[in-house]
Amino acid sequence: MKTGGPIGAAFFIAPASSQNCTGKASVFMAAWLRAGSNGRKNAGIDPYLFHAFSRHKEFTFLLEMPRIFWRQRIRGTSFMQLYSRPLSPYSAFVRGVLYLKDLPFKPMTLPYPLPADFGTITPLRRVPVLITGSGETLYEGAVIAEYLEDHFPETPLLPGTPRERALIRLLARVSELEVLGPAMKLFILLSKPERDNASIERLFDKMHTGLKVVESRLSDKAYATGDEPTLADCWVLPVRFLMEPLKKLSDRADLLDEFPKFDAYAAKAKQHPVFERIWNEMSDGLKAFMPQLA
Repeated sequence: MKTGGPIGAAFFIAPASSQNCTGKASVFMAAWLRAGSNGRKNAGIDPYLFHAFSRHKEFTFLLEMPRIFWRQRIRGTSFMQLYSRPLSPYSAFVRGVLYLKDLPFKPMTLPYPLPADFGTITPLRRVPVLITGSGETLYEGAVIAEYLEDHFPETPLLPGTPRERALIRLLARVSELEVLGPAMKLFILLSKPERDNASIERLFDKMHTGLKVVESRLSDKAYATGDEPTLADCWVLPVRFLMEPLKKLSDRADLLDEFPKFDAYAAKAKQHPVFERIWNEMSDGLKAFMPQLA
């Protein structure tokens, strides 16, 4: 099999089963440099160039390349593509799964409104959409997350016993269907010039019921279900983010007063770099979306 030069060689020499691929890559790089110094054709780089390059963060990425490559290549796949929007909580959920699993993917950020040809990618015309490395098109966040959990089990987001996994799923499902579901409808109704107050109150009541369940199920520890992030956090954080603009739009500053654990959840979860990143992406998405409401 041709590797296409030294970088390609790095991909195929790195052991797929290595527990410390970065360290192995470092050893390989040293050998690669020695080969270049010994005059082997098409191998190695100038030591001075190596010294200059290694002073930049890109060098770390190069050392990580064998690990990234094998994680995809061992399954016969290439890089995945994710069609999403920064503000979409459904997209944020899938990005959280990808980030926590440390999976490389190509982000495809969609504008407002959706491009006319987006229907050729998904007949549902909504995000997120994942194109797998083997070319399969997947939509619906829960389906995408299940695929990623099954296909990339190295960092499990549904860990533990069957009971523990069921409780993670329960919190994730209630957050999505019973809190986020009515919240999304409320954003639509509250944005109309003439408000249907009866429908709005019914949706707030439904969301209130969902929030009570979430509040009762949330852990007192750092993350939604315990000491480590799980699939539940990937749902709870985007839902918690949307409560802020919903407070303002509905003029209900006390919206979360009855749910202190849920209210305080974001501050704890954002100590993790992935959840801070998700929060910031959604914040940027909200700023970009505001002109659409004008």
